[in-house]
Amino acid sequence: MEKALEIVKERNKGRKLHAVVSHDDVPEQAERLKQLLLSQVPVSEIHLTGVSLIPIIHDGPGALRLGWFSEG
Repeated sequence: MEKALEIVKERNKGRKLHAVVSHDDVPEQAERLKQLLLSQVPVSEIHLTGVSLIPIIHDGPGALRLGWFSEG
């Protein structure tokens, strides 16, 4: 999570963030990543979601994914 947060902060350059955190049956970790983002990056919107069976088969249980784009 810390490495993902570093990458977002470096690439976001202080702009408003639109993000989604998806998880494979680890909602507490997904919520923790969401809270880290909210506390360290200007966020316009952020969504949490579980994923379907296909990503779980490929990534294994417990995976977290972070997707985002920055305004302007």
